[in-house]
Amino acid sequence: MKHIITLLTISTLVVLTGCQSAQLPEEDTNEAVVNTNTAVVEDSNTNTNEAVEVSEDVDTSDVSSEALAQEDWLTYENEEYGFSFDYPSEWTFSYPIVGDVEGLGYLDSPQWSKEFHLLSIKVDNVGLDFFQDRGETEATILTRDAVLINGVEALFEVGGNTLSESENNKYNSYMISISDEKTLTFFLSDDEIGNVNILKAIVLSLEF
Repeated sequence: MKHIITLLTISTLVVLTGCQSAQLPEEDTNEAVVNTNTAVVEDSNTNTNEAVEVSEDVDTSDVSSEALAQEDWLTYENEEYGFSFDYPSEWTFSYPIVGDVEGLGYLDSPQWSKEFHLLSIKVDNVGLDFFQDRGETEATILTRDAVLINGVEALFEVGGNTLSESENNKYNSYMISISDEKTLTFFLSDDEIGNVNILKAIVLSLEF
C-alpha cells in the first residue's frame, strides 16, 4: 500500500511541474512582442522628423514703407545673367574698375563716407550649396537662414564685419541662386536698420 501512495505522489508532482513549465513560454513571447513594437515606432518617428526641411519667404514685417515705396527708384539691368533690380535714386551706383573681378557694381548712400563700399553686388561662379556648406572664413557667421525671394532659393546671412571700424557692426548678405553654378550676392557692409531695410527692398525688387 505504501508503494502505491508513493507512486501516486510522484505522478502528481510530475503532472504539476509539467503544467507550470508549459505556461512559461507564453510570458516570454508576450514580452518580446511588446519590445519589438516599441522599437519600430520610435525609429520611424525619429527618421521622419529629421528629414523635414522648411524654407520661408523673406520677412518684410520690419521694412519701412519708405523703403518699399519705390516710385522714384532707378533700375539696374544685367542682360548677361538676365536679372534686374531697383535701388534708391539718391544712392550712387558705380561699376568696378577695369580688371576687378569682385563684382558687378557698388551702391553707396549719400551718408556713406567710409573707404569701402556700402553695398557690393557680384555673381559668384559657384552654386548656392557652396554658401550653405561654407564654414567660418575671415568673418564670423552669426546666422544663416534658407529663404525664398520671389520664389527663388536664397540664403540670408548675418556675420561679424571684418571691414568695419567698429567691432559691434555686422554685415548682412543675400545669396540668390541664378543657376546650379551661379550665385548672385548682395553684401551690405553695415547693420544700421535703415540700410538693412533698403537692402531687403532692393532684393525683393529682383526680377529674372
